[in-house]
Amino acid sequence: MLKGKIDSSSGRKNIYGYLLDTDKSESRNCTLSIDNGAHRIVCKCDNDIFTNYTQNKFGHGYHGFRAAVPDALKDGKEHVVELIDEETGSVVDTKSLVFRKDKELEAVKTVINSVKKKEVSKPYTSYSTDLTNIPDGVNIAYILDDKYVIPTCVSAISAISNKHSSSVYNFFFITNEISEHCASLLNSLSSSTVNVYIVQTELNELKDLHVFSSRSYCVATESALLKFKLPSYLSTLSKVLYLDGDIIIRTDLSELFSTDVSDYYLAAVEDSGTLYSQNPIVLKYERYFNSGVMLLNLDLLRKENKQQVLIETKKNSNDSTLMDQNVFNEVLQSKVKYLSIKYNCLFVNLIRACQKFEMEALNKKYNEQFSSLPELAEKALLVHYSSKDKPWKFSNTPLAGEWYSYYLKMCLELGLPKDSIKRECSLLSKNDTVYIEPDRPRIIVSMTTFPARIGIVHIPLQEILSQSVRPDKVLLWLAEPQFPNREKDLPDELLKLQEKGVTICWAKEDIKAHKKYFYTMQKYPHDLVITVDDDLHYSHYMIERLLDSYKRNPHCVSASRVHLMLANSGEDSSRMIRPYKTWKHEYDKWVNQPSMQLFPTCGAGTLFPPYSLRKETFNIEKIKRECLDADDVWLKMNMVLSGTSVVLCDVRQRLRYVENSQDVALWKTNVIEGNNDVQINTLISNSDHADTIISKIFEYAPYPNKEAKQQAKTSRAKK
Repeated sequence: MLKGKIDSSSGRKNIYGYLLDTDKSESRNCTLSIDNGAHRIVCKCDNDIFTNYTQNKFGHGYHGFRAAVPDALKDGKEHVVELIDEETGSVVDTKSLVFRKDKELEAVKTVINSVKKKEVSKPYTSYSTDLTNIPDGVNIAYILDDKYVIPTCVSAISAISNKHSSSVYNFFFITNEISEHCASLLNSLSSSTVNVYIVQTELNELKDLHVFSSRSYCVATESALLKFKLPSYLSTLSKVLYLDGDIIIRTDLSELFSTDVSDYYLAAVEDSGTLYSQNPIVLKYERYFNSGVMLLNLDLLRKENKQQVLIETKKNSNDSTLMDQNVFNEVLQSKVKYLSIKYNCLFVNLIRACQKFEMEALNKKYNEQFSSLPELAEKALLVHYSSKDKPWKFSNTPLAGEWYSYYLKMCLELGLPKDSIKRECSLLSKNDTVYIEPDRPRIIVSMTTFPARIGIVHIPLQEILSQSVRPDKVLLWLAEPQFPNREKDLPDELLKLQEKGVTICWAKEDIKAHKKYFYTMQKYPHDLVITVDDDLHYSHYMIERLLDSYKRNPHCVSASRVHLMLANSGEDSSRMIRPYKTWKHEYDKWVNQPSMQLFPTCGAGTLFPPYSLRKETFNIEKIKRECLDADDVWLKMNMVLSGTSVVLCDVRQRLRYVENSQDVALWKTNVIEGNNDVQINTLISNSDHADTIISKIFEYAPYPNKEAKQQAKTSRAKK
């Protein structure tokens, strides 16, 4: 039986959905027919970054599709889209969708409009301007439009930041579409040793040369075809170093630019995709090179009229996989000088495909001796973010932190607001899990259990061990009095997990659920501690999402699930917090927004940064005396007194209990019988800092609760 749906449209770039035969597991091909066949897009439903339909008992999960919206349809009008199964021709679903122009481009324009006014040091002119007075130096060319101006500026800033003080850089920004504000921004890069030239042209004969396809992994726009005509645009230069705008430069470029290419069309780096790609175009050439970094011999290219050959070759090609790279390989393969991989390291791509090749093969191909991919990342001189998940879009892209540091420097130097880009969390990063940033703290997952659940605890432990980001340690704390014979009292399913990475730890006394954090945080104070419960199922990406949240909010506790605390009226600060049952439960309105008002349910997956809790948190006698049965309450009050806010890492994550795990559960007394409220009030009443707790939770909370804020302020003032 065919089952499918056009789920949604992003409104500007892609149409998403799924198609499958519920009686078969194989992936299927489909066609999206738009406006009665005026536009047709062929898709293969096998993309594993979309919804896994096995959760709904549909097939094997690889049935999602994503199709790029043709620019001609981005008109703000309604279009009828039909999902057609290619094999049978059946129309499986129909939906009316509205496509709009790229809001990302509009956002960039808004950012540029906010740039502080600076004098344009170089003229904004067409490419016919006389360029005969170019000073001696390193000639660097970028191709861009308004949408790519910020990444290109970041690349240029990285180059300028790492150049020798004596080096002179001549930047040539080739563009077919750029605003005056963007031109002003580019010219702001100028200095006594940095010259900026903006060369404006038109696509003209290059437009419509490329055939777009939903099966393509091309991330470039048609503007990239301007590379073909660099010999004409830069007619007075003998050679130029062309760079894509998604590259950061870690070194002075003088040595690279001085490479002798007098007998070659260009110098480039062999594309690392040749290690694992099965693309017939890539396999066609002995040494297929990447066109993102090219030292071009413009004199020879002009002499042999290669730019016209490049254009004609593209015109006669039906290839849609890449914009320009395949054509450059087709036309110029005979005279290429190959450079070290350090000059064009496609690190993100290598991480994506790390299971498809061995380091020995990489070292042999490039005549290197790297021990690992992280060592390559450390020694690379030019890092090329050539994948679809760019570091300015997704904060968890490998080496995104380094790109972001140059972005912040660019904002400072060019007068841009630092929040001009909003990054998300990329689902593609599930393929990055073998790469651990060298300066990242270790991840310790800590759990506890008791005799009533010892028979099922292996289930959540297995899910923790198979996370997309594997933890460095998984600790299970057990109380010796509850298991007097230690390992002899434990089931085989649990003992077998020791071979896979679970460490069973023994506590001298039973402090109930507090065991899941109490000992681990004291034993590993420099590491990231993630607390989990013994009765829940966990998303495959739980640790990954927490880690991404930690990167964005390194001084906050990151939680998978939170409640919003609410306040009572009245001036008695010890009774100011409303009953637990009346809070906004499973609150998800403030994702990635730190707040003291958020209450984390720590067993659902909560990440504690190093030293995020004060020493008094580990006062075991006070725990036993005041809050033994409510570890979440104890931790929350100590977060507040430690000055540590809470941030929700993702949208609502409802609890999924392990079967047969709820016969005995603390939440039944804490929530249903109100024991949480008793222990909250006990802690506040016994605290010397009751006013501090209340004022921190409510006075500066973003939730619109003016009365509570004023009461908190008044209470604090009285003290």
